[in-house]
Amino acid sequence: MTAKRRAEAALVVLSAIVLVVIALFPIAWMFATSLKTDNQIFSVPPVWIFHPTFEHYRHVLADLGMASALENSLIVGVSTTVLAIVLGAPAGYAIARFRFRFRRDVWFWFISNDMMIPIILVIPYFLIARTLHLINSPLMLVLAYRRSRSRSSSGSRPISSPRSRASSTRPRSSMAPAASRSLCASRSRSRFPASRSRQFCR
Repeated sequence: MTAKRRAEAALVVLSAIVLVVIALFPIAWMFATSLKTDNQIFSVPPVWIFHPTFEHYRHVLADLGMASALENSLIVGVSTTVLAIVLGAPAGYAIARFRFRFRRDVWFWFISNDMMIPIILVIPYFLIARTLHLINSPLMLVLAYRRSRSRSSSGSRPISSPRSRASSTRPRSSMAPAASRSLCASRSRSRFPASRSRQFCR
């Protein structure tokens, strides 16, 4: 490696290090600030060497109830994902691989849901939740989020089945009799060897 190439490689590595530092510095600063006391946070100039404290995390998780909110979010997210996979994957496979009545209509119904603005469903969702007594219940959130997840997991485009693809690529022996006879006759009058013509027209 020449000196010029070494200089270019060093410049690239140095530029990458600078970009990484610029990108990660705000995150590191926020994390360091969360470990400071109130006086250290607002001190001028900033305090770089300090004794870390977890008082702010305890206040947020215990006093403000953030732990229960995180637990509810985890339950809703995992339940929605599991339901979307269990219900959406078989539906998408059936629409894509099997032929049945109204298959394209069902597929279009899944795709057309993307045209709907989600905010217009707030009032219907509220009426359903009030009727079923599910207001302030994580179950209603799971059902609402499952709608958006299932349409993306099951909205696959219908494709032709293996049987239909196989029927479109039939061998020469399944050609129409009249077409086969005319093709054989033209081959027999051409310059092809007789052995090849007999082999093709068996």
